[in-house]
Amino acid sequence: MRYLYEYKNVKAENFSVRGIKKRRIGVPEQLDFPEKVVDFFRQYYCLDKMPEEYMYMICFNSASVPVSVFEISHGGIDYTVAPVREIYLKALLSDANNFILIHNHPSGNVKPSADDVKCCRTIVALQDMIGIKMNDFIIVGEDEYLSFKDEHIVL
Repeated sequence: MRYLYEYKNVKAENFSVRGIKKRRIGVPEQLDFPEKVVDFFRQYYCLDKMPEEYMYMICFNSASVPVSVFEISHGGIDYTVAPVREIYLKALLSDANNFILIHNHPSGNVKPSADDVKCCRTIVALQDMIGIKMNDFIIVGEDEYLSFKDEHIVL
């Protein structure tokens, strides 16, 4: 078991104070199949139970060992924003070789939206230029998940 620290920006409601919340999480040495990634995010983040959309990123080194986990965005009940600049910035700062994006659909329906496909296409279009590959884009529902890689959607 490998341990990583998750860092999450926190902003106090009535103050202009920003802080960082830190949590130690155990990560398997290999998250090499979509079901392992989904199980990890269900266990540590309850991603299949969240009432709003969340997007996370897990970065890997060149040996495909997880090196960092980031919350990319937190949206509403049927949307979230995927800031491509922030995704690649976090990957670069982690010295990542590749990464996986995963987000939930609170409705339970794992069918990709047009925005999901557009986001994935944008990231894939940049990966060769930046030199960091997106290995998968996963959507999690309550009882199922969809892997863009397994379904040959964009990737």
